[in-house]
Amino acid sequence: MAALTEMSVTFSCLRCGKPIAVDAGQPGQQVECPYCQGDCLIPPPRQRGVPAPAQFQCNNAKCGSVWFEHQLRHEQYEEKPVNLCPHCRWGVTRIVSVPSFWDRVPGAFVYPWLGDGPWMVGLGTVLFALLDLANRFGFGIGSLFAAIMSIGYFGMFGLDVIRISAQDDDRQMDWPDLGGWADIIAGAFQVFVSGLLVFGAAIICAIMAGRALIWGTEMAAITWGGFGVGLTLLAILYYPMAMLAVAMFDTVTATDPRVVVPAIVRVPLQYAFVLMLLLFLWVLRHGAMRALMLLPFGWQFLGFLPVSLMSFYTLIVSCRLLGILYRANEKKLGWFR
Repeated sequence: MAALTEMSVTFSCLRCGKPIAVDAGQPGQQVECPYCQGDCLIPPPRQRGVPAPAQFQCNNAKCGSVWFEHQLRHEQYEEKPVNLCPHCRWGVTRIVSVPSFWDRVPGAFVYPWLGDGPWMVGLGTVLFALLDLANRFGFGIGSLFAAIMSIGYFGMFGLDVIRISAQDDDRQMDWPDLGGWADIIAGAFQVFVSGLLVFGAAIICAIMAGRALIWGTEMAAITWGGFGVGLTLLAILYYPMAMLAVAMFDTVTATDPRVVVPAIVRVPLQYAFVLMLLLFLWVLRHGAMRALMLLPFGWQFLGFLPVSLMSFYTLIVSCRLLGILYRANEKKLGWFR
């Protein structure tokens, strides 16, 4: 909705949805959006609830002018009506309003159930449960194999969901393409090393605090423990954006603070919102797992599948949220300029 005052005009860009404020201007005047750098027109004032008039951009790269529908040139081509640019008579394309980040968030919780999603969620839940059981109750090489399979395959799956969500709002999730055992090892390596790079300093502090306790130096243990807690909190704040960067750059070197920190600074409110949702989903999943472990063994076995369903579902939703964070702020993050 355009709001006209004596000093300025405020309206929303049709391309990115961001609010634009310009000095006093006339309806129909072409301006450049400071966020997406797209051309748009100052819309006329309208009543609440009335949609903004459609805008069309000329397909001629040398022209690129933007027009309201009533300003277009209307002609017949092979007995079909066509809209043309009144300036150069090239075809025009309607400027489509892009959903904002906040518009996309509710859909992240529905995403796992779209299309073939229910079948994938069902199969993924069973595989997740089997690998988790093998990891928990297996021995030696069997337990290690299950852990690598779980981290590698589901890590690759999560990174793929991030990439899919970052590239296309409507594309459905799919299983990772595997060329063999080496791909699973590579996926496990990427996920494990990324986490180690982010939480490594906190882990070192925890080890030093433990050693100080063994040696009987209580003050050193408290100091190392304090550093460990602080670094853990920083790592938790840092980790989701780091994994988004790893997914988009497809390398663990994307955990570099020179990549991650500027990205967090550029979208602080949206990232804080995503971070709170991810923490809530993590607490929900691990709370359910802890509660399950308190039950007798027979009940644990029966409850393992529902808890695995929750785990797999929260994995998909978490990765979807990170993907739409990137899609809604691709130009602002500026990772691939």
